[in-house]
Amino acid sequence: MFRFAKAAVNITAQGARQVVVRHGSHSAAPNFHEKYGNLLMVSGAGFCVAVWAYVRLFFFSFCVEL
Repeated sequence: MFRFAKAAVNITAQGARQVVVRHGSHSAAPNFHEKYGNLLMVSGAGFCVAVWAYVRLFFFSFCVEL
């Protein structure tokens, strides 16, 4: 059982080292999502809120008047 636990820890440590190496070799230039991701999320949320407000204010007020 000790050999199994030791092998499992060794495999886990190797995986962790591989992840560190992979992330360490990340390119210096940001990709599209790192560069524009937050801006797109905020503008998309703003667009959704604007459409919701338009529909809420004008469409539902028109339906109530009928």
